[in-house]
Amino acid sequence: IKQALEAKMASLKKLDYPSDKLFFYFGSDGSSDASNAILAASGLQNLHFFPFEERRGKPPVINDLAEKALSEGGLENHVFLLTDANVLLHEDVPYHLVKHFRDERVGAVDAHMRSVGLREEGISRSEERYLSGEVLLKHHESLAWGMMMGPFGGCYALRADLFEPVPPHSLVDDFWLVFRVLEKGFKAINDLDAVCYEGATHRVGDEFKRKKRIAAGSFQNLARFKRWVLPPFSKLGFAF
Repeated sequence: IKQALEAKMASLKKLDYPSDKLFFYFGSDGSSDASNAILAASGLQNLHFFPFEERRGKPPVINDLAEKALSEGGLENHVFLLTDANVLLHEDVPYHLVKHFRDERVGAVDAHMRSVGLREEGISRSEERYLSGEVLLKHHESLAWGMMMGPFGGCYALRADLFEPVPPHSLVDDFWLVFRVLEKGFKAINDLDAVCYEGATHRVGDEFKRKKRIAAGSFQNLARFKRWVLPPFSKLGFAF
């Protein structure tokens, strides 16, 4: 944990973006290790840190941080960049994500995740091939209709005024947030130049556990958005 958080802080400090336009909101979900101390001592400018005492999962933390950010910064011309603790951002990621919002039709922009620490043994190289294919699929969905299905949850951006609180007990919060953007008639796209990095998975058991959660969340979202797979049919329903 210590190594991951310190690497995250280092990557955030290197972001090539005007410092007076960057505001960091960190949420700690009932951490009992050294996470709170590391985050509190990060030295980032414009830092807002909230060490939540009760462990509730990612969606409630996102909702609380968004509410606090909106209460202080308002909605107009603001963009949320949501990112996980274990995901490292290339220094130009904010620029590549935010530039697309000059188009008023764009509501969400996904980053390009790459795996690091690949090994010959284990499943990391197979998983990398799968993820690379998924990234290309999302990119072509962007080019075709501006209807990218499901961002990489570790790093993506959306207009602050399009954010809606994630429903309780959601398992795939990133899909829900971006699909709500699409439902409102805005575009969701992918930018291959907005590169970020995540440590590769090596053990089948770890990845199986993650895939179970994603699969369960997919059925959850299928139930929530079922009207899009029923007549009358549409482009968004086809993409979904």
